[in-house]
Amino acid sequence: MRASLVTFFILLFALTNLVAGCDRDDDDTSLDDRIRTSEDAGDALVVYGGEIEITVDDVARTVDRLRLLAVDVDEGGIPDESPEWMKAPQAQISVVQNMAHFQVVRREAGERDITITPADEVEFIAEHEPLKRYLPLLQGEDDDGILQDELDAVGLDVDDVRHLVHDMLLTKKLREILADEFSEDKLWAIYQQSRDEADLVLARIRNTPASAEIDRAVDQYDEEIRAHYRENRSRFRTRPRVKTTILKASSSQDIEVLEEASQRLADGDPEQVSEEMDLELESDVDVSPNENPEAHRAEVGDTGVVAEGPRGPYAWLVDEKIEASTRSLDRPLRRQIASQILREEEGITPSNRLRAQEAAEILSQVDSGRPLEDDEVEALVTALEDADFDAFHTDVFSLHARGVIPEVGLAREVTAAVRELDLDDPVTEPILDRNNVYVARLVERGHASRDEFEAELDEFREQFLERNKDRFVEQFVREYQNEQGVNFDLEPVAEHFGVIDKKDAQPSSQPPPMDGISDK
Repeated sequence: MRASLVTFFILLFALTNLVAGCDRDDDDTSLDDRIRTSEDAGDALVVYGGEIEITVDDVARTVDRLRLLAVDVDEGGIPDESPEWMKAPQAQISVVQNMAHFQVVRREAGERDITITPADEVEFIAEHEPLKRYLPLLQGEDDDGILQDELDAVGLDVDDVRHLVHDMLLTKKLREILADEFSEDKLWAIYQQSRDEADLVLARIRNTPASAEIDRAVDQYDEEIRAHYRENRSRFRTRPRVKTTILKASSSQDIEVLEEASQRLADGDPEQVSEEMDLELESDVDVSPNENPEAHRAEVGDTGVVAEGPRGPYAWLVDEKIEASTRSLDRPLRRQIASQILREEEGITPSNRLRAQEAAEILSQVDSGRPLEDDEVEALVTALEDADFDAFHTDVFSLHARGVIPEVGLAREVTAAVRELDLDDPVTEPILDRNNVYVARLVERGHASRDEFEAELDEFREQFLERNKDRFVEQFVREYQNEQGVNFDLEPVAEHFGVIDKKDAQPSSQPPPMDGISDK
């Protein structure tokens, strides 16, 4: 039970870290001497760069502190078992990342003179499960010494409680300061992106060359085709094949019937066996290694039974085995390679460029300079479909949604081209995107208005800051680590705690992955 609680609170509070080195006396040992060369394994550096240093001893102390977040609220007591969860590689990564995170936070708090008062501590811990158990210690009211004894028993003290509280409080205060410093100009840029929208009608054409174009390319790119074949011979290997005769049972027949059929297939005529045993006969059946690995290991004439699979249960007889081989550069393969080279060399093929021009003519039938009416949109979609185009109406969407277009999917090149359109010039040139050719027509275009922004500023700021509050500190820490060249070396941690294979880990000893750094 307690091991599970340890894991749970590790995940929930992946912020409980020793600010490594802050309590360590300075010595004369150089940084270079302490990177993976220390005679004292506990002094080996795990994180270093800028003003950040974390040792294996620091990690071990942090792991001890984490037990404070796993107190059994009902029964009391701090878990004292060995930290099996810390043998999981992801747990080691997460703990060390968070330790580095809070060192940066504490450093910046010092630079900005951010302080924490006793009243701050009391207010925070009073609302925090399970740390509020130790509130009497911070207030000097542990008269019977029970809480102090509890900490003493596991080598912890009230400063360890206070350390966890300060980590979380300093993060909270720094977050609020960074949010307040977020400028109006930055908000305006974000507001502009959020209002940069479009509504489109699109035609899509698969960029497949016409047969005549492939024939031309076979002759035009003869040398390139041969070179491509030589350099990619492994791609043209055929898979091993096993051809079989199979006998399938009806739903009312059991597996013993198929076992008998398998034995009779070894020496008998499949048609006769099928007729006498009332089984369905299929000849020249090509079975895959996944469906029937035993048949692929067998020899011609061998038999067996598949108890379950996509075809259902059946008895089988190996008729022929065809070994893997490399396809010869025959005419069909030359055409296949020529088609690929043609698209690589010429982009949109000539035949599909003509088709795209046809789509553009259809999309230009409606006057420009204004948004389209619903019936006009419907008419354009119908006209495209009648001309055998894939046609889409997207409705309004953000042009900053990572290139994703409703109804279409990922199409970054299309999104980039649409950003350049306006209602006076509403139709794109043909756009090649992921082997599809698109032509788009604006139905409507949305832009940010400075006047609207000014009117909505307070509400927009509040919503944006609330939605992104946890990112301010994360981004600040990330930028500091990048600028200072902070390095991570997890090998000393793995050597100290050991590493357990994922397949051997128990649920209570291996927390699921934590994505990045959490300060929640």
